[in-house]
Formats: sequence, C-alpha cells, structure tokens
Amino acid sequence: MFGEASMTHILAPLLILIHGDSCCLDKAHELILGVNRTNIDEAEYAAMNPGTSWSEDHSLNSDQDMLHALIHRIEGDKIGEGGYTGYENAKYWLVGGGKMLEFVEENIVQDKMKEYVLKRKHLCHLDLIPSEKRTYSIIAGGGKKRDVVVNGGNFDFFRYHLMCEARYGGHNNDMRDWKDDWSSSVDELQMAEIDVLLKYCMKQDFD
Repeated sequence: MFGEASMTHILAPLLILIHGDSCCLDKAHELILGVNRTNIDEAEYAAMNPGTSWSEDHSLNSDQDMLHALIHRIEGDKIGEGGYTGYENAKYWLVGGGKMLEFVEENIVQDKMKEYVLKRKHLCHLDLIPSEKRTYSIIAGGGKKRDVVVNGGNFDFFRYHLMCEARYGGHNNDMRDWKDDWSSSVDELQMAEIDVLLKYCMKQDFD
C-alpha cells in the first residue's frame, strides 16, 4: 500500500518524530517533503515564494500525506506553513494538500485504524466510523476554505484529528461533544496509529 514510498520518505521521518523534540519535528518535516543537503536552498526559496514547482517535483503519495498530516498535528497551535496552525495544516494534508482531493485517499493507516476500533468495544462510543457521510470545512490556501467528505463506513480521520486537538487544548477546536474522560482512548488511538505506521513501513522497506 505504501507503493514506492522509500525509507527516507516514511520510516526515517517517523522514527525522528518518535524521538520527540521540536528540532526532530522540523527534521521530520524536511524529510517528508524531500529536503536534503543538495536541495535545501531550493526548498527554502520555495517555502518563501509560492508558485514554484517544488510541490510538483516532490509530490507525495497518500501514505506520505498521512504522515505529513501527523507531523503537523504534533505541531499543535504553532504557526507554520502558510501562516496556519499545525492543526489546520494537518487537516489540509489529510486530503492530499495541493492535490485538492474531496476525500481521504485509501491508505493503510485508515484501514488499520478502522480495524482497530471495530475490534474494541470500549472505543465504539467515540463515533469514529460514521454510518453516513460527514462534511468538514478545511483550509484551501490563500485564506479560503473548502469542504471535504468522509464517507459512511470509513474511519473518520477528521473527527479523530479534532479529538486529538481537544485532548491537547487546541485553541480553535470545533469538537462540540468532547468529554474529558475520552482522553485515555485518544491516547490509545495515537499509539495504535504510530504502531500501524511503524509495522507497515518496516515490513515494506525490509521485505
């Protein structure tokens, strides 16, 4: 499912994330975007000058988009790309960033998170697998918003994201039904998410 994603693009930034400080977060972000010593000047120019071909030249697949979203979610309320918070940018990358997708592309994390929740009755009350489609509003660049859809029967990454944001005190959270006793369940799901990424990308890279 990770296709041609290499260790550099998936496993390396994930391991750096797990190490867990702000410098590691920046390095993981650089790696997922394809930044290295030979192109760092080009990358820095692209970051400050929208309209370059950087995103087309360093496109991400759906699994890399999910890890990119995770990196921004960990940034939290810190202002980053485009002048948006990490939480806002995370939602942008859940649906492919500049690819402007209407839905979350099928990927191993989504499938395995659904499987994980369905096997654990104590997580069913979180309503993470809707019976009908849900619509969310996210940033679309240039200060604009657009709607994206989670289809019924799929793991709802946007609701999960909002739960993570509420768990850690995001300032602009839209989670209306958050309950403090959900915190341990959200922590459990985040560990499951990391576990899925680690197990699958290590299998992919070392098989």
